[in-house]
Amino acid sequence: SSSSFNENVGAWIYVDLEEVKEFKEFHLYWEAAAGKEYDIQISNDATNWETVSSITDGAEGKKVITLDKPVSSRYVRLFIKKHSPAVWNCVSLYEFEIYKETPPKDINDIAQDFTTQPTVSEDGKSIILPDAPKGCTLKLYGTDRAEVLDLNGNITTPLEDVSVNLLYELAYKDNVEKTAITKNIKIDIPGSHSPQDGENEKPFVIPSLREWAGDDGQYTLTDDSTI
Repeated sequence: SSSSFNENVGAWIYVDLEEVKEFKEFHLYWEAAAGKEYDIQISNDATNWETVSSITDGAEGKKVITLDKPVSSRYVRLFIKKHSPAVWNCVSLYEFEIYKETPPKDINDIAQDFTTQPTVSEDGKSIILPDAPKGCTLKLYGTDRAEVLDLNGNITTPLEDVSVNLLYELAYKDNVEKTAITKNIKIDIPGSHSPQDGENEKPFVIPSLREWAGDDGQYTLTDDSTI
């Protein structure tokens, strides 16, 4: 963090990698007082600098910069040319990370981005889970209609079509202890009864009926009849 920013001078910070190394990607985590215009520069002597990337739309939050091809140097400098004066007359950075290649995506981010629905099997007795994201495993974690869809993916056919919200659990293949849960993902389960025009509507009672299939007609009681 710089306490007083002067655009005639700029502000900078550099990292000494202690030896020449190859890298391609940078992650910057800015506070509200972010750099607005800045360069990523490299050097082998900390005196003569070469600009490898220039940013003109800097803002608060995470900024990922990926070069077209890897570069090599011992020193890497972040040189800020303009800041965001509407916040404070300074610049402030949480972290400056340097990577040889794009790092694996965090499992929590993968889970939040994964929204692929399963499919219902042809016989309607189970669901087929989608392929897991690359490098991950996937399993069914929870459903909000366990009487229709259980955690083994088995379906108990309802009377009418119902929507079930489910969750997946994702894990890294090479680190199964690192897991994350997806957002709710909805799947429609077909019912055994298709609504017909003129059928009896579901009555309003307390507690409410979870499923209903009504019809008009006559029923004759016999000695063996049950209700």
